[in-house]
Amino acid sequence: MRIDNSYKDVEVSDLTKTIKKGISSFWYLAQRSKAEIQDWINNKYLYLIFEDEDLAGFVVKQPITDNFWEINSLFIYKKYRGAGMAVKAVFRLTRKKGNYVAASYNKKAVKTFERAGFRRVRIYELPLKVIIKYLLTRKISSVIRSIKNKTYFFYKTV
Repeated sequence: MRIDNSYKDVEVSDLTKTIKKGISSFWYLAQRSKAEIQDWINNKYLYLIFEDEDLAGFVVKQPITDNFWEINSLFIYKKYRGAGMAVKAVFRLTRKKGNYVAASYNKKAVKTFERAGFRRVRIYELPLKVIIKYLLTRKISSVIRSIKNKTYFFYKTV
C-alpha cells in the first residue's frame, strides 16, 4: 500500500470528479462541494491510497489550528475493504508529532480509529479552539447530531 498527496500524473478536474463520486456514494461521508475538494487538492490535504498502482481510496488530513490536524473523508473502495488499509492509512498520516482529531457517524469508524491509536472522546473533551473550529465549519445538521451525541469523536496525540 502506498499513500501519496503529490498527484503527479492526475488532472485536478478528473481527480475532483473521482473524489466527489466516491464521497457521494456513501451516506456516512459528509458531502463536499467540488470547490472544497479542489481546495484539498491545491493545498495537498488530500491523500490518495494506492494498492499496487490502483487507486484504492483516499483520506484528508487538514490543519484545524496550530498543531491540530483533522482526519476526515476516509474512504476505501469496496474491492479493497477488509484488508486493514484504512487503519494503515490513518496510522501513517498520524505518526508525526502533533494532535489529531476525527469525527464520524459511522460505527465502523470506531474500530478503524481505535486501531490507529485514537481514543474515543466526547466533543466537550476536545480543546476549546478545536470545538469552535469544528462547529463553525459544519452544516447545522452535523452540529445538531454532534450535540445529540450521535457523532463519534476521536483524539490522538503523538
